[in-house]
Amino acid sequence: MNDENADKPVVLFPGLFQGVTDAHVAMVRVAVEHGHRVCVAIRDTKKTEDTPFTYEERVGMFLKHLREELDDGLVWFIKIPDIVAIIYGHNVGWKQTCLRLSDELEAVVYPPAKRKNHFLGEHI
Repeated sequence: MNDENADKPVVLFPGLFQGVTDAHVAMVRVAVEHGHRVCVAIRDTKKTEDTPFTYEERVGMFLKHLREELDDGLVWFIKIPDIVAIIYGHNVGWKQTCLRLSDELEAVVYPPAKRKNHFLGEHI
């Protein structure tokens, strides 16, 4: 890791990423541009018709766009179980943040058919 980045705060970006999109890459880059390091937590799913890519394939998709950030220690990847929810207690020492992208990129991440109220918490 580049020593100058070691003290930057870390954000967690969990997801399924069944097909890494420009919007996913943009979210990582926006977090980096705001002075963060990014831990991309990729759900370990079984390969099915709905989830056709392995963990390794999804990391490879990210790396096509984020190699420099990885080499600089600004982004890394971890495999997490196929979680169904994230729960946390009161005042756990971190905040929930929603990155707002352009309408075009957000349409990729949150297609109208899937939108509910994804924009809770602080926006950057």
